[in-house]
Amino acid sequence: MAPDTQERRSWNGWLSYAWSRVQDRVDGTDVRRSWDQTHAVGGGITWSDHPWQATIAGSYHTGWPTTPVTVDGIGARNSARFKDYSSVDVRVSRDFELPRGDLTVFAEVTNLLDQRNPCCVDYSFQYGADGSPELEHEYRHWLPLVPSVGVLWKF
Repeated sequence: MAPDTQERRSWNGWLSYAWSRVQDRVDGTDVRRSWDQTHAVGGGITWSDHPWQATIAGSYHTGWPTTPVTVDGIGARNSARFKDYSSVDVRVSRDFELPRGDLTVFAEVTNLLDQRNPCCVDYSFQYGADGSPELEHEYRHWLPLVPSVGVLWKF
């Protein structure tokens, strides 16, 4: 059958896995880059019944490297890791055929489970009551649960 006459499949899915290592050589030593993620898994399922479509997708990867900092100094570059990253995203859309083009209306949620995926650390030094230095750190995170709606007009 020609592609345009084939019956559409209602369900489709995908799954991926990658093992990788990203390093720089610094003064003769291999150092992980900040975006090194040893293990990465992604996958999802899409349901489609024209004019509707719904998708749920998930992703996971090993936490990114970070450099440990203590009151006594800075550790080896990128020798520690943030906690692992994970996210589940969903999207529902409906297509409308118009006299001039097609209109797609959608609603989606990024990070549906509201995972607190750390990305960065802000450090500040303070002095305790006894005058000794103390290190304060505050983790910043990637996006929290983010709902959105939109319209796409193709003409």
